[in-house]
Amino acid sequence: VKRVWPNVPLFARARDMRVARLLHRAGATTVVAETVETSLQLSGSLLRGLGIDEDVILRRLDIERDRAIIGIKEQ
Repeated sequence: VKRVWPNVPLFARARDMRVARLLHRAGATTVVAETVETSLQLSGSLLRGLGIDEDVILRRLDIERDRAIIGIKEQ
């Protein structure tokens, strides 16, 4: 796809970080690893259940998502 339409962004879903890295190396613009996103959602629910402030939860989840994105792009 990138050879024919190099300016078209490619969005992909991966089962885990290993596959996410492979898809990114293959040319995907944005990759979401299911295991990472599922873990973040579960963590958010747990923190809400513990009574943690919603703003604190959202900031922490954003930080962890950013770390996962960097991990996909760097390796």
